[in-house]
Amino acid sequence: MSEPVTTIVAALIGAVLGSGGAVLIQYLLTSRSEKIHRREILVQRYLFQLQDALEMLWYRLDNLANRGARSVMSDEYFEKTTLYVLGRVLAIERIFMLEAVYPQLEAIYRGLGKCLKQNRFDIKLIDYLKKQKYEFYQYDRFLLAEAVSSMRETFSERLPIWRLKEGTKKKKHLKRNG
Repeated sequence: MSEPVTTIVAALIGAVLGSGGAVLIQYLLTSRSEKIHRREILVQRYLFQLQDALEMLWYRLDNLANRGARSVMSDEYFEKTTLYVLGRVLAIERIFMLEAVYPQLEAIYRGLGKCLKQNRFDIKLIDYLKKQKYEFYQYDRFLLAEAVSSMRETFSERLPIWRLKEGTKKKKHLKRNG
């Protein structure tokens, strides 16, 4: 081959390899970036919410069992807030099912999706209640979860509002408003 043809062929081969290499590197970087972004969404949107809901429930149960909280609550306040905390956990677990979060977690964190699905609070609650000879039917749990999900933003408006009594500066007294 003549030298100009060889140079052109070499340049074409270099251009093709360079373009292909650039596309491959861009694909790998984009793929990695998307995976990191998916991981952040799963953690921030779902796992933090589940952790917060379970911690709220744990603190509620601890306050009731070990700190005498029930004695300072009205029946209405106890019922509404306890159902809300319970419903919040059930709602988040329901969202995990409906939005296929468990398989997504499994794909990114091997074993986590399966572990969370097998050890759902809903399952543990039902097992415990059956041993105590209580029933909390599946559709009642779904209804509670849906109710909490739909009223999450407006729930604080439905609870008794607590504020400082007017005219007290030295002592802070809580007064139920409404």
